[in-house]
Amino acid sequence: MFSLPHIGRAPCNGSDRSTDKEGRPVIDVEEDGASLEKLLRWCDPRCTPPALETWDDVSAMSNLSMKYDAPCVIRRVSECLQGSSFIAKAPLQVYAIAMRVHNRQLAQMAAAEASRIGIAKWKYCTELDQMSGSAYHHLLTYHLARAQAAVKVLDQSALSKVNYSEMRAGKSVFGKPSWSHSEGCSGGWWTDYIQPFRATIEHYPGSPLFSRAFTIDMQMTKCTNCRDDVQEFTTKFVVGLANMIDQALKQVSHSLR
Repeated sequence: MFSLPHIGRAPCNGSDRSTDKEGRPVIDVEEDGASLEKLLRWCDPRCTPPALETWDDVSAMSNLSMKYDAPCVIRRVSECLQGSSFIAKAPLQVYAIAMRVHNRQLAQMAAAEASRIGIAKWKYCTELDQMSGSAYHHLLTYHLARAQAAVKVLDQSALSKVNYSEMRAGKSVFGKPSWSHSEGCSGGWWTDYIQPFRATIEHYPGSPLFSRAFTIDMQMTKCTNCRDDVQEFTTKFVVGLANMIDQALKQVSHSLR
């Protein structure tokens, strides 16, 4: 590197090599000293790496590692990203970096978070330019598999019968309420309740939003007797369902190839 001629600085003492006042070889680069110092600290395993306070810090090190062909830097950066707040703040960007360095654990965490927030919030980022079409396809496939797993749990739970006496006793219950308190009360409110619930889970598998947002609208229950028990039942149903979905989603793995 130091023996090659460089453009941008006049040769000293008739030499084709650029040197400083003390005769040391000089290479002109675009980056400032602070950026290069951070890069070199990431390169040296004996040094404590600089803090990654913003995504701009992560992006800068990612770009420098590519420019100067320093894969060890982006590998160390990816290791620091595991368990960081960046997974929740920028899951798609983290996923792209994880796939680039084949960090399976980080890719799984970032993919799960990206799936949780839903495809509608997957905005373009420069890191996508560095990700292969195959890696993006794996992410889409993973998201759809999670959605199918979550909906399957809901469908199975919503269609099963419930022992009303167990619900009153405080036991964990799932499924369509089987009680009928008055003539004409066929439980139609349950179908009206489940339909938007199902759509939300399909788009945002594993999202905690549904456990907070889907409280029953008492106007949906035309049977006055049902209204006395519906709130208690749906609350237990949502809490139990969230736990079951979480367990099902843990069985869905992301393919890193």
